Amino acid sequence: MNANEIAVFNGANTAAPVTPASIFTFIASLIMVLALTWAAWVTISAYRTVAGGKSSSMMAWSLAKTVRAVLVVLIVGAFVMSW
Repeated sequence: MNANEIAVFNGANTAAPVTPASIFTFIASLIMVLALTWAAWVTISAYRTVAGGKSSSMMAWSLAKTVRAVLVVLIVGAFVMSW
C-alpha cells in the first residue's frame, strides 16, 4: 500500500487499532486453518475406507485423495508464506 492508502485505512479505523499487517495475518491464518482442517477430514475419511476393508480400488482412490490433499496444503502454505 502506498502512503495515501495507508492514511485512508488508518483514518477509517480510528476506533480499533487494526493494521493492514494484522488483517493480512488473520486472513492468511484463516486460509491455512481451513486447508489443514480439510486435509485432516480427507485423511480421516481415507483411513475409514482402508480400515473398513473396502475394495482395493477404493483404497487406491482414498490414497490418491490423501496425496492430493497434502499437495494442496503444501501449495497453499507456500503461497501464504510467500506473501
